[in-house]
Amino acid sequence: MTVESPEEWNRNGTDESPSPVLELVRQWQSIGRPRPLDGRQKALSDRLVMPIVPNLADTLLQVRLTVDRDVAHGRLRFARRAHPYPKGYCQEITRTVASRLPAWLDNHDDVVAANLLAFQTAGGVFTEIWGDLRSQYFQNAIQIGTLYVDVANDTVDTTKPKIEILPLAESGFQSVTTFEHFLLVARRYWGGQFYANTVFPHLAPVLPIIHVAPSRKIALKSGLAPIFGENLINGCGPALAYLMGDQARHNAPPLEIADACRERMGTTGWCSDACREPDWDRLQHSFAHADATPGRYWSPNAFADLIQTVERVTKFR
Repeated sequence: MTVESPEEWNRNGTDESPSPVLELVRQWQSIGRPRPLDGRQKALSDRLVMPIVPNLADTLLQVRLTVDRDVAHGRLRFARRAHPYPKGYCQEITRTVASRLPAWLDNHDDVVAANLLAFQTAGGVFTEIWGDLRSQYFQNAIQIGTLYVDVANDTVDTTKPKIEILPLAESGFQSVTTFEHFLLVARRYWGGQFYANTVFPHLAPVLPIIHVAPSRKIALKSGLAPIFGENLINGCGPALAYLMGDQARHNAPPLEIADACRERMGTTGWCSDACREPDWDRLQHSFAHADATPGRYWSPNAFADLIQTVERVTKFR
């Protein structure tokens, strides 16, 4: 998430000029969500995409192989992961293939290029999606009309084929929009321990989760951009409901984790109110401010500073 030009921001905006910050948060809210499978998309898919699925799989494999070759020869570098490429590089591979595909289609005169260009010109959906795959993984993929297209199918199990194409409705893919859903998958996929963020009351309305990875590194979490945006749009009510629920209230971090958070995240700025032990009154006070307009969480410069802090503390340290 990147924030620019905060000087004009406010949460409410006006009837004539919607709030830029609200528009930005709405963009985050919509990132990675599949588009509706309405009758028009189905008709376009049936006419232009379904007849070329085998050819499409081959085209996507060719584009994917350009990514693999560029990584192997050092022409393309991704941030290091815990495992050698391609394991764990689902997001990077998906984004790179999606960005390279238009140029590939422009430079090829075949049925895939003709049909996909006609499909997009007619308003067919071609978008990156992110969510939960079969309640086991966080998944980056591509939606092409009514199809779920995984161009990084080998990034969890490297023995699998690189490309998988399925009807989206039958793929087991679903959006993740709540903290509870996020945690259900995160515990299975990432491992480690997850705690309620009672350490940093100012940040709890936007980052209500502490994740201690198996490596013992620590990060604050809210899910990814869609959940972060959904929470903000709703005045941080979803984060409040999560933290005040029975499960979170009985899952405050032990003192050694609270101390590690304070040491690694710091105790200045948005982290200045760090608590070793839960202070539920202080937490609720922060949530009241988060829902207030105008207020600390929504004033132009404070919001920009908040997002910079979010970008810092959501990285494992």
